[in-house]
Amino acid sequence: MKLVYILGLEHSGTTLTDHLLSSQPNVIGLGEVSSYFSPSHMRYYLKECGDLDDHDICSCGSQWSKCEFWSSLNHLNGGFSDLPLESKYIELVKHFSSLYGTDSVIVDSSKNLASLQQVLNMAQRANISKDDIAIVLCIKDVRSFAASMIKRSENKPSLLSVMRSFNYWLGQNRKFLKFLDTSDLCSCVSLYEALCSAPNVEMEKCLARIGLGSNKDISIHHNSSHIAMGNKGFTMRNREKIVYDSSWTKFWQIRVAFLFSWPARKLNQKIYSRVGEQSNL
Repeated sequence: MKLVYILGLEHSGTTLTDHLLSSQPNVIGLGEVSSYFSPSHMRYYLKECGDLDDHDICSCGSQWSKCEFWSSLNHLNGGFSDLPLESKYIELVKHFSSLYGTDSVIVDSSKNLASLQQVLNMAQRANISKDDIAIVLCIKDVRSFAASMIKRSENKPSLLSVMRSFNYWLGQNRKFLKFLDTSDLCSCVSLYEALCSAPNVEMEKCLARIGLGSNKDISIHHNSSHIAMGNKGFTMRNREKIVYDSSWTKFWQIRVAFLFSWPARKLNQKIYSRVGEQSNL
């Protein structure tokens, strides 16, 4: 069995990448597995989204309790069980193998390093080789990321709040890149902007880098995903096509912050250069 873990900040294309990977044969996207299993996250999620009609709908269209995949694991979701994530993940792997076979690929878009470490611990206990684990790091341009943070906030954007978003982006992506550079796991970096402008080209490169290859057209409409937790606006609300959000160009605060935030600007440029070199390998 292979496992692809999607790493990255929120609003950086992780759910989109999950969907696109799941368009390939025998690849099943499961969304943010750690969020589904986490009691604290589930409490927060139900408080914020529990009133939405689709809050407990999987991307396959069924409720969690009736989903082909999640129904057998629904008793382990964070609303019902406080077992350690590692133990829940072992049950998930067993269920996945029995349902789809050992030749299938799990895609987990839990995004954070803490959950990834739990996955690696689980892999040892479940006899999953490191050679069968791959990492896809999703990164969005720092300016576009700041615009996403502005949209999420109810407050009027200020130069200070944008600078904070820049610093957050800088700190987290430094950690992600350091992990990739020091890890012996197979990995690749996927840029959100490239994914939006040429999804087939970007995913072809990504699939080749993580050793999966591409066997058919890559599409957000034809996939085998069972994403329980993730970007609901993407998975369930009739997304017809991939569209890049260029709203960051409207905020003078973002343009000024980019001018003065030299470390974030430098890393932004370094990432684009790195991905360009990666594509030529």
